[in-house]
Amino acid sequence: MNFDLAEFLVGLEMSDMAKLHPAEQQFADTLLDIVKKYGKLADGDEKGIWVGYEGPEENDNANIGVKCSNCYLHESEKVCKIASVEIHPEGKCRLAVIPPGMVSMGNSDKNGKN
Repeated sequence: MNFDLAEFLVGLEMSDMAKLHPAEQQFADTLLDIVKKYGKLADGDEKGIWVGYEGPEENDNANIGVKCSNCYLHESEKVCKIASVEIHPEGKCRLAVIPPGMVSMGNSDKNGKN
């Protein structure tokens, strides 16, 4: 049996996609369609969509799971599928598509801090 890590990782990504709620899946698909048509997004570019990326030092919600590494649109440690900025796994943006179960509000106050 020959194991291909790349195929395994793509399979995981697809299984994450299956976990999205239908409206969230449509949101993700729409964002990806926009990127296919216009290119990756950045704050203040001519495309008019504000990404609002915050690095790990500004992300007050990473501890509850709101972060790039949990987002469906996260491609690799420094690359997002839709944002043109260099990202960090513990960063976040306002366009996050996070599958159910990845965010835990139970141990947080209203500001997302424990």
